[in-house]
Amino acid sequence: MLTELKHGMLINVRPEKVSREFVNYVLTHRDRLQFQIVTEQWEPSVPGAEQFRKILSDILSDWGTCLDLGLYEEALTHFFGGEEFVIRPATVKFGNHVLGPQPLPFVTANTAFKLSAFEDLDSQLRFATHAQCLVNHANVEALLWANIGRHRVTLRCLKPVE
Repeated sequence: MLTELKHGMLINVRPEKVSREFVNYVLTHRDRLQFQIVTEQWEPSVPGAEQFRKILSDILSDWGTCLDLGLYEEALTHFFGGEEFVIRPATVKFGNHVLGPQPLPFVTANTAFKLSAFEDLDSQLRFATHAQCLVNHANVEALLWANIGRHRVTLRCLKPVE
């Protein structure tokens, strides 16, 4: 996709047995750059929010949308200090009961992030409801959420609701 090839063979030589997959991709780089960034419920004052927005915007301006979310996650993880700093457990509680740790990617000590790629509004709303529950019960100051759709990238900041 990054090379503008319409067809290709992906070959994985890491496992014991080599695997392959034939892929087709019809979008061009120009197609992937046709998007707008919308900042709904975005709070630039949240620690790490503006740096997250800037880095993700730069990545999307270069690569475009419609790539595997893992590529964007790996790039953000790299720019925020690497996996050993970024991926950390957040303690999840229900009332006074500790339910356990949930590994999350963090941009600062207390601000986590999550990427998704929902095209329809209903899926985004369902995800927002579940993500808000996590934020309400985890020891995070905020969750920076970027939904990377084909033509619309939505940035939101979810904070705990008392």
